[in-house]
Amino acid sequence: MSPRKGTRRACDPCSVRKVRCDGNHPCSRCEAASWDCTYLKTHGKSGPKGPRRTTEAAIKRLQERGRSEVYQRARSESDSNLDDGSPSTVDLPPLDNITLTSDPPFDHFPMSPPFPEQYEPQRISISSIAPYLEVYQARGYGIWPVVETEILIARLLTHPDDTEAYALATAICAAMKSQFQLGAEPISPLEGHFRVSGALFEAEARRARGEFDHMERLTIWSLLTSFFLHVHFADSGRMSTSTVLLGEAITKAHMIGLHKPSHYYALGKEQKQHSLRIYWLLFITERYLTI
Repeated sequence: MSPRKGTRRACDPCSVRKVRCDGNHPCSRCEAASWDCTYLKTHGKSGPKGPRRTTEAAIKRLQERGRSEVYQRARSESDSNLDDGSPSTVDLPPLDNITLTSDPPFDHFPMSPPFPEQYEPQRISISSIAPYLEVYQARGYGIWPVVETEILIARLLTHPDDTEAYALATAICAAMKSQFQLGAEPISPLEGHFRVSGALFEAEARRARGEFDHMERLTIWSLLTSFFLHVHFADSGRMSTSTVLLGEAITKAHMIGLHKPSHYYALGKEQKQHSLRIYWLLFITERYLTI
């Protein structure tokens, strides 16, 4: 299809990745990656702009926003006597009343967030996850250089049912919230998005990793989910749970074979460096805690 005339608008995947989009439908980048190329993101009117947004609020109104708006418009036009059911939007309200330091013990912690009984638990939207992954890339990657956020976001966009990627993403978000003391105040209601509490990110990470049976499905992402949950609990003052999760990550690393030279023989250069960074990160963290 020929380029879109009279617009410089980027498609949703290119907008999230902050790369130049040629405006085609599908664009060349989405076509090469076999992604769903959509233009659902709503853009504001032209003219003078207000104050510049912070980095944490830079990514807004992704594909879920467009689908949610279509659904909400359809509902508003339907008979008001119909049963509304559970809300369709994947953006969640703030749950700031959850006190992290007073959570129940690890083995009694609920595997899903405390939603009212009439609602079904919903996944946290990518538009709510992406700002905290951006914080990790900007401020956390130098501490824990083990996750490429662009790859993780692309996976969430192209494979929305991948619970392993979702578990890792929400675990990183929980760690960023607690490590850098990021607030959970609502953004402007005009944006239609709310920042999510660290407790909800944590609960979603634990629920999701239970869905893909992380104790049997041993992968690098499963290992890293355990590690970033360890970081979250350590920063939240729950040291027993944090220690158990670190031990879990180390055990997974040994079962995968990161401590064996033979594990690296068949790996490419980038994969080898990545695995070595993970191994040394676990080694240094464990040594630091035992001093």
